[in-house]
Amino acid sequence: AWNTVKNITAALADLGIEVKAASRETVNSFTKHCDTGASYVVFVAKHAVAVVNGVIYDTWDSSRRFVKLVAKVSREKFAELKAKYNPEPKWTGERFLPLAKQSRNLRRHLKKPA
Repeated sequence: AWNTVKNITAALADLGIEVKAASRETVNSFTKHCDTGASYVVFVAKHAVAVVNGVIYDTWDSSRRFVKLVAKVSREKFAELKAKYNPEPKWTGERFLPLAKQSRNLRRHLKKPA
């Protein structure tokens, strides 16, 4: 499976993000002493949690789960990765594409084989 801890930590290492083992503590206790100027990917059993500025971001309450691994992403590293992989769109000066160009692009897209 691609979503194993081994594969995810390898992918983070390729991005230059170090993953460290954590002491036995809960996600909630981790947020009490983490650096507020950084974001973290916190790995718990079979799950990952985002902690940004000491706030837990998750789809359910994982605050009482025990932390296994922690990946710290500094603001500088986040800005570097965002610029590389998700750059701001370039402004063309046009507010909207002309209708003829929109339909031409749509026809091209629909003709492409799947």
